[in-house]
Formats: sequence, structure tokens, C-alpha cells
Amino acid sequence: MRRSDIRPQPSNKLLCIKGNMKIVSIIIFALLSGCATKSIELDYTLSEQIFSPFALIQIAPTFEKPIEYELTQHEPYVLFYSEYDGKGGYNWGKKVKTTRIDLSEEQHIKAVELLKACLTTLPQNDHSLGPDGTTWVLETRAFQYLKTIIWEPEHETTERGYSGLIELRNYLNQLVTEGSK
Repeated sequence: MRRSDIRPQPSNKLLCIKGNMKIVSIIIFALLSGCATKSIELDYTLSEQIFSPFALIQIAPTFEKPIEYELTQHEPYVLFYSEYDGKGGYNWGKKVKTTRIDLSEEQHIKAVELLKACLTTLPQNDHSLGPDGTTWVLETRAFQYLKTIIWEPEHETTERGYSGLIELRNYLNQLVTEGSK
């Protein structure tokens, strides 16, 4: 046998390292792919929040038509008021009316101030529930993204800490009434 015919055989250590390298490469690829996918999902969620309303209040009485107030953040300052044809506690139905109210800068500032005041006093542990009544949904990006569901904030309003929310709704309702004339 000639020396050139003898090829060095890889040791078991070398085979083990090569096998591990393949496994490590696959794991790194999987991790990077997972991170890229998660990043795309995060970007989509963030873009949804950027273009969502600055504040949205939905009011759904159990046996009456639901309504919602939607406040924009940037100029032109607009408040949208919408009504649905269903029942709040059951099927909301279709949006049958949307009214656009153009706001002055002063009106918008006041609405935002009321919203922020409401958020600073919003209770963190309200466990009030009932079989019927009005359910409110408050969604906003004023300080950070927040979405909360409140049962009947007009029930024991002061004791439960919802005076600011009621004041905000009353002001938005006043703007709708004045803007509809």
C-alpha cells in the first residue's frame, strides 16, 4: 500500500463537531426566522395602533342602540359619532349613522384634557357586575395603549371612580349636539 492511498480518516471528535455545527446552524436559522416573523407581527400591530383613533368610547346599553365616540389625535381635529341599529347587549347590528364634527383646537384640547384626567383617576380594581345595564368600552393611546371594559359606570359613579369618564362622555355628547345643529 502506498502512502498516497492512505487517506486520513476523520476522527469521531471531528464527526461530532461537524454534526453539532449542522444542528447549531439549524437552531440559529430557526431562531432568526422566528425573530423576523415576530418583528413583522409587531410592526403590523404598531401600524394598526398608529392609525387607530386616539380615543374611542363605545356605549352599549343591553336593550338599546349602541353608540360610539371616536376622537382623532392630529389635525384636522374631528369627533365621529356613530349609531348602530341593533341592541348593545346582543347584536350591535349595522352602523346606520355616522356624524362628523369638526373641532376647533380649543375643543380638541379640552376633550384631550378630560380624557387624560379620566385616565389618571380610572380605577384599577372595579369588580362591579350586573345582569343588565350599559357596558362601556374605552380604548385610547393617550399615555400608552389601553382598552378597558366597564360595566355601568353611571352606577355609583363617584364611589367607583368614574366621574371623569362621565364628564368626558357628557362633553363629547355636547360637541355632538352643538355640531349637529
